Amino acid sequence: MKTLHQHRTFLFTTLITLLITVACSCRKDTIVKDGGMPGQAQNGPGGSDYLYRNITKIAYQSNGVENYIFQPSPKPKNALPVIAFQHAYNIYPGNQLDRHTGLINHLVKKGYTVIYDEFQPKLDTDPKTFENNAAIIISDGLKYIKEHPEELAPVALSENGLLQLGLIGYSVGGATSINLAANYRQNGIPKPAYLFTLVANNGGGNTTPMRDAGTIDPDTKVVIIDVEDDGENTFITSSNCWNQISQIPAANKQWIGVFSDRNPSKPSEQLKADHYSPASDAPDALDFNGYYKWATALANYSFYGNDYKFWWGNTEQATFMGIWGDGSEVKRAKTGQTAFWPGH
Repeated sequence: MKTLHQHRTFLFTTLITLLITVACSCRKDTIVKDGGMPGQAQNGPGGSDYLYRNITKIAYQSNGVENYIFQPSPKPKNALPVIAFQHAYNIYPGNQLDRHTGLINHLVKKGYTVIYDEFQPKLDTDPKTFENNAAIIISDGLKYIKEHPEELAPVALSENGLLQLGLIGYSVGGATSINLAANYRQNGIPKPAYLFTLVANNGGGNTTPMRDAGTIDPDTKVVIIDVEDDGENTFITSSNCWNQISQIPAANKQWIGVFSDRNPSKPSEQLKADHYSPASDAPDALDFNGYYKWATALANYSFYGNDYKFWWGNTEQATFMGIWGDGSEVKRAKTGQTAFWPGH
């Protein structure tokens, strides 16, 4: 017959084993690439367990420029929610769309339609037109999908019959997405289910006029991401939005901070969380275990009620960023209900 001490020892050992098992389950599918760089998980919202393997890219004309619709291929039989992706004019080498193909492809393979709108076709496009340009292009994209059922899956509808739309914006596109969410009725676009901004930036010196984010519908889900090695203006733009959305319950919004890190055993291997890290044409752990994961999880939750813990709260699923080749963890993301500039 076991003594009380033996029972306690058994229970303690069982508890420790369970905790280790749970912790490992969050890490077991994180792949380490050759050279020790953390890679993509095998499953989950940031993982490689895609619903679809191929992608269709359709060009359509709107507002005098060429824009794009991305869907899984072959054409799905079911209707898909739509994500409108905003980024401003390219000021660094390479095509700006190429910089976001990784995230766009990830979302499409996870079961979404993505509209990429060229709301700033030229460097000298008036910033006062960004919001209206984006709204026109999104509306025309939704119309194009409706008018081409032979080549594109229809837009999914919510329970109350509304088109399912989410907004993702990077940099000045993040600022534009904030404005779209705050003014969707006047812009004539469907009510966005969520707003997801990556290093939102108004361009400096109030280049892009910003609307009051306090007018965003209270049931809109919001994730705002800032990074360690970015400039002050990104924090100002993003935090201004955050501080204005008190109408949105804490359970429906999340601030996420991302940090730079180096492999302790091989310092030349690094992950740089700067303004351009969400716009890389060579995805890394900050993408798969961060930006891609949160963007997909927020969409999954907003449209299907799934993956809440992968974007909200100080959870293992939300904050875990991968493992270096030597077994050490990548510096975790930090979540919160107060705006903060990571590392500052």
